[in-house]
Amino acid sequence: MMFDTEFDNGNRRACDMKSLGDIKLAGSPYAGWTTYRLFKDGFFIKALLLMLCCGGITGFLQFFYMVGKIPVFVKDLFSLTIYIGLYAGSMWLIRFLNKKILVLIFVNAAIIVVWQNIIFYKQPLFASFTIIVTLWLAFYLTWTEPEIMANFGLRKNRIAADLAMALILSAIITVYTILGFKAYGYTFKVDPLRMAAHAALAGDYVVVFSFVYLVWNRLLNKGLSLIGLILVSSTLVMFFQAPTLIAAYWAGDLSGARFALAFVSSAMLFVLLIWTTFRTMKNPFPAAIMMTVIHEILVMAGA
Repeated sequence: MMFDTEFDNGNRRACDMKSLGDIKLAGSPYAGWTTYRLFKDGFFIKALLLMLCCGGITGFLQFFYMVGKIPVFVKDLFSLTIYIGLYAGSMWLIRFLNKKILVLIFVNAAIIVVWQNIIFYKQPLFASFTIIVTLWLAFYLTWTEPEIMANFGLRKNRIAADLAMALILSAIITVYTILGFKAYGYTFKVDPLRMAAHAALAGDYVVVFSFVYLVWNRLLNKGLSLIGLILVSSTLVMFFQAPTLIAAYWAGDLSGARFALAFVSSAMLFVLLIWTTFRTMKNPFPAAIMMTVIHEILVMAGA
């Protein structure tokens, strides 16, 4: 009977239940960890090792600066690990590294070192323009190589709107943060030259979060779940950040409790930034600018 065939056939019911189970698994926020073999993905492993290598070099330089073995301008050469390691490494990962881009990456790194650490090291007025020096390559490549840079969330037809939205969002959050801290008695001092110099960190963070967005986007297309993506992306950033915290701990600048607090708070901050920006705005600017803003607030607070 049709009724029996449609509704009572045991095989049909078993098949339906299996399909339902598959649908439920695929819809689960934890599905990516069970259906996608993350640590067998060569792309992810290479990205993780690249980030750890760059973070390790940064931590190494920070440690020797903190114990007084190297001057500050040598310590600041850590930017080379970002502007050469992550730029060239990310292009290599997606197989777009060619002679033209490699030359531009090295020229960019040389300009940054000469500008910030040699010519204008003791001239904060000119050093404050370092942000232009650190960001020009990202904008140039977005304009001339839009298909490549779209992999990093830097979209030629939306870059102005994405940047404007990130700046507006960061300004609003900055105002509310400062007002909130002032309500608890904290004081803030505005030093325009010092803040302008620290604004150059925006270039560093654009490179870092562009790299993380690249990994995010690739793993998203391979089927990793949203929660998996957020945890993986945050882990990548922590692999870059953790060596610096470890260096501060070994150098005696951080106690064990402060090290643990800094590590946990940094991890939570990265999870929050990636959750709210990559998922909704689909570009690295909000996360990069917000991290820069946090540094600026610390500068105003006297840190």
